[in-house]
Amino acid sequence: MHIAMTRRSPSDAALAPLRPEFALPLVEAVMHATYDAAWASWAAHRLGVLRPGAFADVIVLDRDPAALGPDALLQARVMCTMSGSRIVHDARI
Repeated sequence: MHIAMTRRSPSDAALAPLRPEFALPLVEAVMHATYDAAWASWAAHRLGVLRPGAFADVIVLDRDPAALGPDALLQARVMCTMSGSRIVHDARI
C-alpha cells in the first residue's frame, strides 16, 4: 500500500519516487489490491469484497493510515487478523 500511495521505496528514502504521477489515494490502493486483484483472477464473485458469502481476510492495524498518511503504514502493527470467520491472530492477548 505504501508504494502504491507514494511511489517511494519503503526502505531507502534517498531514492526518488518512481513515476509519482501514478501515486494512488488509500481507497484506490486498497481497491486495486483486493477487488481488482480478485477480478483479474476471475474470482471477484467470491474474493476481494466484504459481503455475505464471500471469502474475506481482515486485518486491524494499530493506527489509521487514512488519518496519518501512508508513512504510518511503515510502522503499523497488525493487532488482529480474521480469516475464515475466525480470529487467527490477536496481539491484544
